[in-house]
Amino acid sequence: MDSIGFPESHDTPRLACELNGSENGMKQRYLFTALFSAGVMMPVGFEFAFRKPLNVVTTRSTDWESPSLDLCSFIRAVNGVRKRSRTFQKDVSTRLLENSNPNVLMMLKHDPDSGDLSLLILNKDSENYQPFWCENLYRELPSKRPLVDVSPEFRLDFLPAPFEYSLRPGQGIVLVN
Repeated sequence: MDSIGFPESHDTPRLACELNGSENGMKQRYLFTALFSAGVMMPVGFEFAFRKPLNVVTTRSTDWESPSLDLCSFIRAVNGVRKRSRTFQKDVSTRLLENSNPNVLMMLKHDPDSGDLSLLILNKDSENYQPFWCENLYRELPSKRPLVDVSPEFRLDFLPAPFEYSLRPGQGIVLVN
């Protein structure tokens, strides 16, 4: 059975409230959730940063709020990223890789059956830029097939070695082979 992730839940305060409406934070949470789990679902209103708590019994269409953000095009782009690699569509080997900045997460997903792999480099800080440096992105990868940036925003045409980049607040770089 495959996993399903949710960027927010009806059992917790709305993410827009927890993040004070931070667009970077909302995008960061959706990107991570969509790429970590085999499936992704989101409660109604997440895409518009709704703040009113959900109730599985009493919430109705009359509870619709005025949007404070519109994340629809970003969500569409992330869902397009999911279609690019099998590593995002089923539960596969997943591990965190070390790097020099504790505010940056590096997550490697590998499907040994197909040889597909993906690497997520995510700024865990949704308020500040974070530096990222890696001598060789391929060093810890089980496959040396070329990586391609399929990020939903700010795609890179070239991946230098060594790799140095200043991640925007909450930004994720998504690389697949």
